[in-house]
Amino acid sequence: MLWCVAGFGTFTVAGQMVRSDIGDNRVHSEMARKIDAPWDFRRKGLIEPRAERNLEYIGHLAALRAWYAEVRKPLLSPEQMSSHLGQTLDAAIGVLDSGIDERTTRLQQFLSARNVVLPPLRFPSLACPLQIAPHAGAHDHIAWVRSLSDDEVKLGTGWLQEIVETFVRTNRLA
Repeated sequence: MLWCVAGFGTFTVAGQMVRSDIGDNRVHSEMARKIDAPWDFRRKGLIEPRAERNLEYIGHLAALRAWYAEVRKPLLSPEQMSSHLGQTLDAAIGVLDSGIDERTTRLQQFLSARNVVLPPLRFPSLACPLQIAPHAGAHDHIAWVRSLSDDEVKLGTGWLQEIVETFVRTNRLA
């Protein structure tokens, strides 16, 4: 039986057989694409690109939440609001709120490990440009979306993208 040595701080690609010794602090692969490069476990810099991507992700969650709160839910009739449809939309909004809270917590942890404070996030308040009115067919949301004109689709997608961009711009780290 042949024994190979993997040095301290080294890790390999999952699901492979290592057939050679590997030095300390390496990332190593002998599969598909051979990798044998230095690896340093110290925390990396590059705060801004990582923070920016996290802010963009939170912005997308905020845009999706706005869609549920300002489009999907208002399309329901008063009877549907108290039905399983309204309860499902409330639950979806709650899940999105939890996702926003979770990602915010992770971003705060990332930044605090680098001695950077995340100020309280500011969420944009941008009114939906679509004409939203309750209707009996609101349970078929896909059919409603398909019935939108090209101009309405542009307005809606522009509004959602503006939420993301405004959120990122407003919360960008100084």
